[in-house]
Amino acid sequence: MTGDDSKFVPDRLQAYTAMAREAGWGKDIPDMLRNENWNYAVFAANRSLLANVNQAECLACHKPKGSSSFVFLYGKLAAAGRE
Repeated sequence: MTGDDSKFVPDRLQAYTAMAREAGWGKDIPDMLRNENWNYAVFAANRSLLANVNQAECLACHKPKGSSSFVFLYGKLAAAGRE
């Protein structure tokens, strides 16, 4: 939905993203996009997998973050784990 200024206003959760890694998950992804063993997914608000989402967008965006395990907030996550 949009507000009076025509900008989007959150109404309710539509979808959410997740990423996880397991041994061997990256084996079927081309080298150009592979992020080690990471896999990405998008879920609907009811927790069902949205299978038609192109993971190449996720892989490409996270690819430059290889030095921090392909995670944008790696430093903050690591620090929080030490608290």
